[in-house]
Amino acid sequence: MNGSHLICTIVLAAGTAKRFGSLKQLQNLDGQSLVRRAAKIALASGTAVSVVTGAESERVGAELADLPLSLIHNAQWQRGMGHSLAYAVNAMEQRHPSIAAVLILLADQALIHVQDLQKILSEHEAHPDAIIAAAQGDDILGPPCLFPARYLDALKALDGDRGARALIQQHRESVRRVDVPNAS
Repeated sequence: MNGSHLICTIVLAAGTAKRFGSLKQLQNLDGQSLVRRAAKIALASGTAVSVVTGAESERVGAELADLPLSLIHNAQWQRGMGHSLAYAVNAMEQRHPSIAAVLILLADQALIHVQDLQKILSEHEAHPDAIIAAAQGDDILGPPCLFPARYLDALKALDGDRGARALIQQHRESVRRVDVPNAS
């Protein structure tokens, strides 16, 4: 995809996962770290991929060194997921001024498969002006989720721990749900 049809995926891998006790994104699953697994799934979706790093950025970056993606280091990652997301959207928009949409994936969503992302991308193709959010039953879970370009300014305004899920709630009337049981 290029030009005005470019979809960029942001893999959020900046936090410390305080409640978990160690960096979740570096935990191993089936022989690879969660961040590497998420990045490879994002790449397999055919989108332009950036991974946002923060805590232990050198170790996280080393996991991805051989993959065709860009790393975005957020030096202020302690400000929260919303800030990391806003920082990444700003950086991606500078690299790709004509982004059509941003797909957001969390590095620790260990059960997500490329088919899940493809369902979201297909829904976006059918409804290009809608926010597409992972759902499970009646619950909108949020990431993975996709925001069309008209929401880029709202994404860039995020800060603190207020992330994509808050925007999904704020714009409920524009949200299309895609069943992604693996998102929880």
